[in-house]
Amino acid sequence: MQTPVPVIAQQDLLPELDSLPCASLISNPCTTPWRCETQQILLQDGIDCLVEVHYCRRECQGQVEFYIDWKQTHLIGGCEGWDTWTFFHRQNQSALEWLVLTLIHLDTLNGGWYNTPPCPDGNFFVNLYTAACGIWVGCEYKIDRSYDKQCDQGLDPPDLEYERPPGSGNWYIRSSRWQSCGQTCCLRRYKLCTKQYVDRVSGYEIHLIEKVRLGQCTEQQKYGNKPCEDGC
Repeated sequence: MQTPVPVIAQQDLLPELDSLPCASLISNPCTTPWRCETQQILLQDGIDCLVEVHYCRRECQGQVEFYIDWKQTHLIGGCEGWDTWTFFHRQNQSALEWLVLTLIHLDTLNGGWYNTPPCPDGNFFVNLYTAACGIWVGCEYKIDRSYDKQCDQGLDPPDLEYERPPGSGNWYIRSSRWQSCGQTCCLRRYKLCTKQYVDRVSGYEIHLIEKVRLGQCTEQQKYGNKPCEDGC
């Protein structure tokens, strides 16, 4: 794996961190300052993919925390073979997922393998990141079932109307759509440990052990008690 190329190094905290919906959860109880920098990293997994990443790092309570600024992180070249998909408020770029594991790998190399305990114990890493939120909202219409329904030949559509409560004679149709609910802050916790294999070659494993949302979606108040869904 290629040694990362430093582009910019800075001590100041990313302004974005202060405006996150869960900024207080990120900064509390840890008071260790973040160190932020920009690097170019070559991801190697059959296809060489060069990524420029802007991220912050700190150590708190025995674990390493990362925050990647995705707005200033770019795929530079050689990344065409990596999968990308978007489904409503959920997004995935496999190259960027691999980038998180690469940062953990490089951080461990810099700290020395001798500091990595054997499995099932391990060193813990936390990746803090923002994700989009969304919500399904709709309207319900009371209808008269005497309407005339005309369908093309060969089409047998499902009945859109439903009776509530059953046997009441009251029939309804509901129309729904997806809307944005802002963004939220998420946390993924990883465990890295060394392992001795049968051929006596020592290696390491990275396990994703937790994935949670830390705070409310920023536009939750617009929708009252109906909870927004997160893309964590």
